Amino acid sequence: MKISILIPAFNCQDTIYSCIRSVIKQTYHNIEIVVVNDGSTDNTGMRLDQYAKHYNNQLRIIHTKHLGLSETRNRLLYESSGDYVFFIDADDWISPETIETMVKVVNKTKADVVVCGNDMQGVFGIKNCVVSQSCPNRREVLKYLLRDRSLRNYAWGKLIKRELWNNIEFPVGKVFEDIATIHKVLIKSNKTVLIPSIFYHYNIHSKDSITYGLKPEILSDMMEACAIQASNILEFDPTLEYEVKKMLFRNKMIALFSLFRTLDFDGKLIKKIYRYQPSVFVNKIKMN
Repeated sequence: MKISILIPAFNCQDTIYSCIRSVIKQTYHNIEIVVVNDGSTDNTGMRLDQYAKHYNNQLRIIHTKHLGLSETRNRLLYESSGDYVFFIDADDWISPETIETMVKVVNKTKADVVVCGNDMQGVFGIKNCVVSQSCPNRREVLKYLLRDRSLRNYAWGKLIKRELWNNIEFPVGKVFEDIATIHKVLIKSNKTVLIPSIFYHYNIHSKDSITYGLKPEILSDMMEACAIQASNILEFDPTLEYEVKKMLFRNKMIALFSLFRTLDFDGKLIKKIYRYQPSVFVNKIKMN
């Protein structure tokens, strides 16, 4: 089974080596490593070319103009040729046995998606809530995703059958593209397996403020992504309406808190954020 490890890279000269080294050191060897340098303006591109030579061209490096994360991930998917794909951010790293362990789970369970645990480097270890391997049905998988706990709304940390990505793309020019996309893959997955092993190591030192300080200008993107997720999940399973409402309420509270924290009381922005609703809810209101 061939695995494509896909790395979007942008201005990550200080962290890219740790990421590349963790992938090169995998105990599973039937892999291709594809890196798209997304128009970096630092030394990322030069270092990637050096690493490719040092590691005897085990890396396939693609240099592009600056496309943004979504379009870069779409390009990575287009370039991949593996049976399964695994995204890793250029400032993170994975344990040596990650791919081998997850492939064994695929072989044993015939899973379309395998999700591993993660911690966060730089603060106290925030670990995946899964305490034992589980194989929930699709409805439970989506419930986990809506809670964003034992199953996170990120592209990384998931070994995903390549064919599930057919006709699915990350939305170009948007932030929170993972929320708007990953649920589509999980809806198509016949079997998703969660394992408790903490294999993915998320480096928060180099993350920008999107993760830990939501800027007002991106909050509407966040709520739009949540509304897309909610609509698609409700279309698949209308019985998840309660969980969807909780997810939307939680994220609206996060958005509101972020606005108050930055003392930004832009009324137009607040109305824009709070008008986002799943199309199912909008249709109900119209019918009533």
